[in-house]
Parts: sequence; structure tokens; C-alpha cells
Amino acid sequence: LMAVAVYIKVVIGVNLEENTNAIASFSITQAAYMLTFSSMIIIMLYQDVDLLKIMFKVQFIVYFILHITILYPLYKYAVNLKDLWAYLIADNSKVLMDIILRMLVILLMMLVIYVVVSISKYVGNKRVEELSKRKAMESEFKVVVQEVFDAIKIYQNQEKDISLQVHANKISAVAKLLATLLGFEYDRIKEISDYASVHVDKMEELNLDDDLNEIDKFSIIRYKTVLGSMILKRLQLSKKAEDIVRGIFENTIDDDFIYSVNQIQNERESQVVLIAEIYDILRSDKIYKKKLMHQRALDIIASQGNRFFNKEIVDRFIKYNEEIKDSYDDAL
Repeated sequence: LMAVAVYIKVVIGVNLEENTNAIASFSITQAAYMLTFSSMIIIMLYQDVDLLKIMFKVQFIVYFILHITILYPLYKYAVNLKDLWAYLIADNSKVLMDIILRMLVILLMMLVIYVVVSISKYVGNKRVEELSKRKAMESEFKVVVQEVFDAIKIYQNQEKDISLQVHANKISAVAKLLATLLGFEYDRIKEISDYASVHVDKMEELNLDDDLNEIDKFSIIRYKTVLGSMILKRLQLSKKAEDIVRGIFENTIDDDFIYSVNQIQNERESQVVLIAEIYDILRSDKIYKKKLMHQRALDIIASQGNRFFNKEIVDRFIKYNEEIKDSYDDAL
């Protein structure tokens, strides 16, 4: 409205000046247009397409009226359409062209602003939509992960009749010693030792707090998801060890059984942890067996081990069995 008011003022003011030349009139008129375009830019900053549509319609109509009443007062030269036609086409075609060009310039400016705002709004809506989808996905993923974590904890609680931490410590100690005897690098030895007891040591970390901030949420969920996957693998290895020992005592081991269990985590690192866990199971009371003394457990590993382990691992375990026994007994 201020731009329109300024436009009317400067045009009328110029027309009232008797000595004002055409160049001055043109310059001041262009200044009024610049004010109009500036007002459009300000409206554009609101990023409201509906508001722009309304303002464009109003401005277009107002400026058309101003062009034929203030800039070119056609009502002074034509009292009807026939006279207006004759005035614009026959005698003053440049006036008609000037009005058309001015309106086209305004339309072009409006179109550019509308396109810019529309694109900005589209991109903004897409970002909001993607953010909304991401939050929904994060929420669903968080629920699924928490349910998996709860299931892991329930599985662990089924073994609450034994001291899980003590057994985990013993398995970790044996695995660490055996990895050292096998010549693993220090970092790998630590990984093996940590992996041997991760299903007990890190179990309490398997929860997702509701008050996670946005900055840390992704990294925390990612860390705990990786941790949950590691614990699941470790529990899988425990079940493999339990199946092997039970199969030995129940005499159910055949070629299919050997092939099946050997498909599960058969890397050397996993075998180190597995043989340590089998030794722990043999030295512990189970519903299908009583705990065995060290020598009896060693005899079973010596006779059955090559079916499930790399020969080097079994040989090193037997060779250093006294050190392994001491490490197992000393671990708390």
C-alpha cells in the first residue's frame, strides 16, 4: 500500500510540474516501480504462496487502474470505447504498448517471485515430511530395538540360577590366555577377551532412554544396536557350546550335527571363545551332567575337539592345559 501511495504521489507530482521533462518523469516513475517490487520481495519473505496469490491479484488490478487513470489519464481523451480505441490504436499506439509492457514487467516480477516462493515452500515441505518420516522411523526402530533388547535380557534371566558374572569372567580369562598362546596381536586379544564376557558385562546397557537428545540420539542408538547384535552373536555361541557338550553326553553327534554347528561363527577368534566356554560347561553342573574335574574335561576336548576346532587351537589348549586350569580357577 505504501508503494502504491508513493507511486501515485510521484506521478501526480511530476505531472503537476510544468517544467519537468520526460526523463525526470521516467526516472521518478521507475523509482515508484522499484518500491513496488521491494514490497513484493518483502511479501516473498513470508514464504506464503496463498498470501502472494492474493497480493498479486490486488496489485495487478490496482496497477492496471493506476496506469490508465494516473500515468495515462485515458478518461480525458475518450468518453467511450470507440474513442478509446481510436486514441490508443490510431493516434497513440506507443501509449498502449507502454501500458502493456509495464503490466508484463509486473507480471514477470510476480511470476519470478511466485516460482521462487513455491520452490522454497516445496523444498521446506519436503524437509518437514522427511524429518517427520525420519522421526517416525526412529521411533519405530527404537521400539523394535528395545523389544530385541528385552528379549535378550529375558533369555539371560533364564540362567539366573548360576552366577553368570563368575562364569563369564572365567571364560574370558581362558579365552584371553589361549589367544595369547596362539600369538594373536594385543588388540585382537583384548577384543576376544571382551567378546567372551560381553553378554554379561554389557547387558545393562541394553536400554534406550526416552530423553535422548537429538544430537546424540543417532550415535547412541547405533552404538547400542551394534552392542545388541554382538550380544546376540555371543549368546548364539553359548548355545553352540551347550549343544556340543550336550550332544557329547547324550551321544547324538553325527555328521549332520557337526556340519550344522560348524557353520556358526567358525572363525579362529570365535573358536577360541567357544573352546573356553565348552571347558567352562564341562567344569560346571548341568541338568544333564555333573561337573567334571579338569583332567576329565581335558580328555573330552582332546577326543572331540578336532571335530569342531582348528587343530592348532586344540593342540595349544592341551599343551598349556595346566596354565589354562590355573587361569580358570583363579578367575572370579
